Amino acid sequence: MPRPGLDSFFPSGTGQTSAPIAPGYQTLEQPTLWSSRPMSMAQQASISNPQQQRTNALLDPGQDPVKILHIPRDWSQGEVIRFSETFPSELEGRLTHEQLLTTISGINDRLREAGEVTMLSIVESIFTFLTLYLTTSLFPSRYDRAIKRARKWVDEENARVYKHVGMVFVDPQSTAFQFSWLLQE
Repeated sequence: MPRPGLDSFFPSGTGQTSAPIAPGYQTLEQPTLWSSRPMSMAQQASISNPQQQRTNALLDPGQDPVKILHIPRDWSQGEVIRFSETFPSELEGRLTHEQLLTTISGINDRLREAGEVTMLSIVESIFTFLTLYLTTSLFPSRYDRAIKRARKWVDEENARVYKHVGMVFVDPQSTAFQFSWLLQE
């Protein structure tokens, strides 16, 4: 028994997915929300973060596959943004424990600094609110400056350590600080 309303537009068994059209009009192809073909990692990276052009070059499907090592977030201290300092066994022989620990400790220190609640951050938040957030267009917040320092640290570490061993440490902000990637060529 057909339901009133939509069933009159979607006759059973016809496979029709759109309402009937009036004579003289063309049907438009409906955009699909889910593709039957999986997206490549390069497509996913470009959608989630357009600033990942360096990483996209490494993830190009035309090149050799890239191995991705996840460095998970350390949730042992609650909501404090920290990354695990455990050494993945896949890095044996390519990096030393100290090199990876230096990078992750540097990132953790800068992220801890960004998340600290101090009198200065409270005053800055109140002033930002009272000026209807206009100050953020003129002056970067303390948090933004700390995140910028963390991103700069990752870039420096990539140039100093990881570039020479064929790896790239991806900025953790690109994954919303849930984990970080270490890409191996």
